Amino acid sequence: MATVLDPAEDLFDFADQLGLFSSRLLVYRIKNKSKLSESEREELLNLELQLDKATADVRAQGIEALGVFSADVQAEIVAATGQADEFLKKIRKVEKVVGVLTAFASLALAVIGRKPNEIIAAVNGVRTAIG
Repeated sequence: MATVLDPAEDLFDFADQLGLFSSRLLVYRIKNKSKLSESEREELLNLELQLDKATADVRAQGIEALGVFSADVQAEIVAATGQADEFLKKIRKVEKVVGVLTAFASLALAVIGRKPNEIIAAVNGVRTAIG
């Protein structure tokens, strides 16, 4: 039987990463404004807004901290977050940025929904986007 932990700290860390990714996306949009098409700029802005909303929602869950995730699920979230963070520091193509951050937004939605099976699927989606 999996150990159930109080996920508050991990949720707050995850929310911080979401906020960081949103900030990096903002910087990316600004730096590459002249290189991006109007549709790319719009897509990146919408993704940034999604990440901002997910950040707030995950922080709210951290406050509630119901202890619903197993240690294995929490470890998967932390690992995927770290992998995405390292990958985003290196990429330059807008398609890859969108792919990774969209996968990460899906992970955030799964965490917000507190659905461990969807979290694992979303973690795999992050890894696929990075790979």
